[in-house]
Amino acid sequence: MANVFLGLFGKSNNMKILDYLLDCEMDVSASDVEQGTSLSRKTVDKTLTRLLDESIIEVTRTIGKTKMYKINDSNPVSQKLKQINNLVLKEQEEKLKGCSAC
Repeated sequence: MANVFLGLFGKSNNMKILDYLLDCEMDVSASDVEQGTSLSRKTVDKTLTRLLDESIIEVTRTIGKTKMYKINDSNPVSQKLKQINNLVLKEQEEKLKGCSAC
C-alpha cells in the first residue's frame, strides 16, 4: 500500500523521517531511521538535529554512544502531527473497507 501520509504532505526528507517516527511504537536510533527511510546518514543526522531543535522529537535514552529518538509527545505540534497521521490512516482504512474492487 502506498504511503498515504507522504502522498498528502510530500516526500521531503523531513516528512520521510516524521512519517517513519510516527509509525514507530518504540524509540529508534539514527541507523534505524536511515534504514527505514533509505536516506543517507548525513541527511538523517542533519534532519534529526533540526527536529530536535524544534522539540518535535526527543532523545529518550543513550545506549553507549547511540542516541535513541522518538516523537516528543509533550510538544503540541507533535501531538497534532500524530492526530493528523491517525486521521489519514483511519480515512484510508475506511476507503479500503468500502472498496469492493480492492
